[in-house]
This record gives sequence, structure tokens and C-alpha cells, in this order.
Amino acid sequence: MGIISGRRAKEHVVALVEPQERIAGSAAEREGAEKVRDLLAPFMDHCTLEGYPVNVYERGEGQLEVVSPEQCVIRPAMVNAISGAGSGVGRLIDVGDGTAAGYLGIDGDVQGCVALATLTDLADLARLGPIATEAHARGVACLLYHFRDRPHPSIHVGDVDIPTLTISNDSAAYLRSLLVQHTEVTVRYASGITEADGLSYNVVGAIRGSVWPNQIIYVTSHLDTYFQGANDNNSSTAVLLELAAVLQQQRPKRTFMFVVFGGEEGGTLRGSESIYHDRGSLAFTEEYRVVLEGQSRELPVAVINGEILGFNTDPAIHGTPEFERFLWQAVADLSTNRRVLDTGGFWTGSDHLCFHTLGVPSLFLMPDMEPGTGEKYWELYHTPLDNLDTVFPEALEANARLFTLLALRLDEAEMPPYALGDLVALARRNLEVLPNAEAISAVLGEHLARIERLPAGEPALREQLALIRVIFTNAYSFASIAGGLRLMCDYFTQSLTGLREAYYLATVDGDLNRARARLLNTPDGRFTASYSSAVIDDEIARRGRTAFYARFHAPYLDLREALRLVADPQQVDAFARELRNQIDHLTRMAAEAGARYERDLRALQPASE
Repeated sequence: MGIISGRRAKEHVVALVEPQERIAGSAAEREGAEKVRDLLAPFMDHCTLEGYPVNVYERGEGQLEVVSPEQCVIRPAMVNAISGAGSGVGRLIDVGDGTAAGYLGIDGDVQGCVALATLTDLADLARLGPIATEAHARGVACLLYHFRDRPHPSIHVGDVDIPTLTISNDSAAYLRSLLVQHTEVTVRYASGITEADGLSYNVVGAIRGSVWPNQIIYVTSHLDTYFQGANDNNSSTAVLLELAAVLQQQRPKRTFMFVVFGGEEGGTLRGSESIYHDRGSLAFTEEYRVVLEGQSRELPVAVINGEILGFNTDPAIHGTPEFERFLWQAVADLSTNRRVLDTGGFWTGSDHLCFHTLGVPSLFLMPDMEPGTGEKYWELYHTPLDNLDTVFPEALEANARLFTLLALRLDEAEMPPYALGDLVALARRNLEVLPNAEAISAVLGEHLARIERLPAGEPALREQLALIRVIFTNAYSFASIAGGLRLMCDYFTQSLTGLREAYYLATVDGDLNRARARLLNTPDGRFTASYSSAVIDDEIARRGRTAFYARFHAPYLDLREALRLVADPQQVDAFARELRNQIDHLTRMAAEAGARYERDLRALQPASE
């Protein structure tokens, strides 16, 4: 495997870290990209910067102070990753979790108020955008938020059109105590943020393979940071440098493409072009889309992405289903306590995601949030405490060994270790929602049987990748508003099943309470019930127009009318009609998705043709 050194990797992190944060498109990010290029270039056959346009959101100072009934400056009050700029004075209101329910019972008009919202933990990060949209739609002038279960305030990415500040739990408790003691509390706020056009950069280097140079393994991290970002994500770039040193000593059989992305942390584009995150990997995968979709001589064997690899020695390994056996074998061989996660389930939003939506087999290393694993890091995530003191040589060395082991095994095998049968078995689950499920299952089986008979070689590999691509790109057709990106249409199935059961409860049993409860138990039902119309309209419109979500077709539901009608015992007929419309809509989408899935499978050409 070559000599891997945690001490040397820590030196790389020290060289990479800067006192200032590297926001996508900023001068600091450009300097960081040049530094990464200069460190990587000696190991590469070629290495360059590839730029792409972004909006640059540079965070300035945030200010918050109580002006009545007493005076007190609140510190810290950090400007969110994307925040509307502005300052003012407003009445403080407590809106609970920030959903529509949080505004019930608030006296008076909330126009021009400053809203204080509580997020529970990291699982709530994705809610910041809808929470801010809810506040903005109601005329709130400024949003304050804190994480109840985290000791330090941290910033997050989300399209936010109003000034948004994050504060500590102690500060939130103090503000709430004032609201309990006094009829009215007034605060002064300021959100310093500037927006400009700019360029972000991906660092792209390659080591040409000696045996199968047209077969590509992508190894990736990102270079933009909030605060110093010693772990997130300079540590993973240091791990890539260790891998590069190993490959310099033993030229790989396949081509390795090293990509260190800009713009992962988000805040680069918003409105009609935003995807919240991963702008650099989106730009890269659009540029190389012909290759990634298997439409050229080159074949994308896999992507291995790393995040936060300098904190603990046993982070979780995420992988697509065809890699599950491969991952467990690697864990066993290293005798580690690592967990293999998410084969076929939710995928955390990092740079591998843009590859995977195009069907590229994917591996991802990142600390887990479970007790006894890497959960302590998440207390430091996106805070000023993510500094060099949190990066440990033993963690860098352990993770570099795992990363390198995975990369070398993918490189050395004549055929990549895809467990295609496992993937096909998973793809067959939950197909019952599709009217042509039996036909899809049969065609999947035919392709699997044929591919397994092929001799090892590039024609067989090309067929394997083509089948993997069809399975994944069609599986992403079943994402939902609330469910995010999940494989194998489980959210789609849950939504349609929930609608049918709610319809039965209302029309046959006449039980509107149970019908409402069943609706609320569907992913999109929970989302719809939680926010006002403006939030739902924004979410549907945003996903319908962005470049990232345009890669797949998703059944976005709007259950607002059904949820309103279900509360009125006089509206059973109207409620039933509304549910019937939703059921018919999803049923049509299922038929279209199934037809597309079957068509894509039947279009696959055998290697001999």
C-alpha cells in the first residue's frame, strides 16, 4: 500500500488551513485552490483549475442587542451562510420550531418582528430554508435560530431572503426569559453580508492508468470552508494527498482523477439556480456528463468522496448497494469498528451525490452521528472550533489507509467488485406501486443473467455500469419534497399507500380523524401540514426549476386542501374528491415512471450487438 503517514497528513492540513474562511467564489477560495493545486501537482500527470460562475456571498459581522426593557449585547450573533443583508429594530417573538404552528397564539401582527426559532439537532439543518421562508412570507424582518441539543452555535446553508443570525443556547434562554417576564421585548439586529458575481474553482488532476486508462476512478474532497474548516474539509484533502503519494510509487492500472471541489458548502447560487450545496460538483458533472453517463470511450468505475477525516479513526462508510459486500470485506480486513451505512437509503448531501444521480457507483467516508462514533465532531461542525486542534494524526492515518485500500482494490481487480445481484434484488423491492412491476422485474433478471455469463473484460464492465445507471437514475424518480433523495421508490410508495388508506378511512369507515392521522404520517403530508402555502409553493417551484433536480422526475405533492377539508366533518365528499385527485395524480406518475423504467431497461444493448 505504500507508506502512509498521519504526521505528514497533519502537515498538509496545517499548510492548507487559513485564518479566514474560504467562501465559494471569494479571493480566499481562489488562493486555497491554487495552494491545493500546487500540493497536488507533483503527483499528477497534469493538474489544473477549472472555473465556473457563482454568486459570492461573503459574511460580515452580525450584531444583536436587546434595547428594551433592558439593554444587553448578545454575543455571538453569527450571520448565516446565506442571509439577507439588513439592519433594524423589531419586536421579539418566540416561534417555537419555526413552522406554521409556531406562529399560532402570537399576539398582534408579526410584520417587522424578529423571530426566535429552535432547531433540535443536526437532523433539523434541512429545515432552515423552509423556516426562513415561513418567516419571510409572514413579514418577519429578521430570523434568529439556535440548536437546542448542540453546545455551540453554528451556521448552515439554506436559501434565506431575510437577515438570519445564529445564537447560542444561553442567549436563546436569556431572550425567552425576557419574553416571560415582560409584555414586549425589543431588539436591534444587523446582518452584514455582501453579494457579487464571481468564479469558484475545482482543482482537477489525473494520473493515467497503465492497463485500462479509459476506466476512471474519481477521488474527491472539497476546498471551500466556513471558518478555518480544518476538518471540514481540509482533512480529507490531506487524505487525498496521501493517496496521491502512494499512487506515485505504484502507477495505477486505471486512471485516477483527483477532484477537489469549490462551492460544496453552498451559498454560491440562490433562487432559480440554487441547489443549496455542491455547486462545484454540479459544475464538474455537467462538464463531464458525457463520460459519467457512459456515452464515451471512458468508463466511470466509481467515485470515492471524503468528508471530515481528521477527527476520529472509525467514521462510517456509506456506499451504494452494489458495494456493500466490498465495504464489509474492507472493514474486516482492517479490523476496525467502522459501520457500513446507507446502502440504498438516504444519501448525505456531499459531492458524491451529483455523481450518483447520474448513476456512478459511489463510496463516501464521513463521521457518523451515532453515540460512540463521530458524534462529538458534530458539536464543532460549522463553528470557529473546527480548527487545527481538532485534527489528529492517528485519525488522518487510519482514514488514509482505508481510503487508499478502497481505491487500490478498485484499481487492481480486473472487474470492479460490484455485487450486481444485490443491487438488482434491492431494485426489485417496492416495485409493486408500478403497474408494470412484473415486467420490470423480469427484464432486470434477464439483464443480470446475461451479464453474469459474460467473460471478464471491458464489454462486461460497460454493461454492468449501464445497468447500474438505469437502476439508479430511475430510482431517483421517486424522491419527494419531504423525503429528500432516497433510493428504490420507498417514499413514493409510502405517499401513494398513505393516500389510499386515508381515502378508505374517510369514505368507507367515515373516520376523518384517522384519515387525517394517516395523511400526516406520509412524508409529504407532514411537510404540507407544517408550513404555510408560501413555503410549499417555494419548495415545489425551486425543485422544479433547478439544474440539479432537473436530473430526475419527482412526485411533489400538495396536500394542503385535503388537510384543510379533513378537519371539517361536513366536507367528507370534498375531502374524498381531493384525495381521489391526488391518488389519480400519483397513479399516473407511477405509470409514467414505470414505462420510462422499462423502456430504459429494454434499450440496453448486449455487448455483442
